[in-house]
Amino acid sequence: MTRLVLVSLGSLAGDMLEMIARAGAVDEIVVASRNAEYGRKKVNSARVGAGILGRFPAIRFERFDFNAPGAGEALARLAPDLVISAPSLMPWWAVAALEGRAAEAARAMTFAGWIACHTAPMLAFRNAWAASRLACPWVNASYPDVTNAVLARTGAAPLCGVGNVEEIVPKARIAAAAAVGGRAEDIEARVVVPHAAEYMVYAEDETRDPPPVLVQAIWRGPGGGRDVSAEARAGLFAPMPIP
Repeated sequence: MTRLVLVSLGSLAGDMLEMIARAGAVDEIVVASRNAEYGRKKVNSARVGAGILGRFPAIRFERFDFNAPGAGEALARLAPDLVISAPSLMPWWAVAALEGRAAEAARAMTFAGWIACHTAPMLAFRNAWAASRLACPWVNASYPDVTNAVLARTGAAPLCGVGNVEEIVPKARIAAAAAVGGRAEDIEARVVVPHAAEYMVYAEDETRDPPPVLVQAIWRGPGGGRDVSAEARAGLFAPMPIP
């Protein structure tokens, strides 16, 4: 029985909870966060969403504050097979909701500001992780491009990150499929790309000076095994606006 512990239930972790519950990838999900009232409601929402699709994983909420004394022991008691953490002091949607001078100042914030807002809580959680002595995989969703590197140079660190780059992969598959006249389902794609490239991949206009990108795409359709990496790379920065 695979148990996932999802730490810090904000907007992003809430979306992940709903998706994972419906995917049937794990048997049990433990939501570990501070706000018990919101957490229990979100757990119920995930149960309903998964149930509509005929899936009924065990999901429960446990109050958990990684800044509190004894956080490491509390985390260890949850006995996870996998941990995903997603804390942030200032998520992007909170900045988007600001108005007036506060909005102007926040929106002018460079990536250094985002690094601070994500690294600070991740450092605090890392302390709890180290104290827990857990050995299971730990996945980070809080600006992992940078925070994982910072953590790895100062102590324990997540196994890997997850987030924006995954949203780029579908476009690589779509572009390669269109180029060969096949189905995107038959395209396997891997992408190595900077976090900020997503804003260029899903832009109104074609990006003329894109950042460095590594793309590997293989067509697995009839007579497959064909390398279509060049086709996927060529279409990656073509116009494709999203809301």
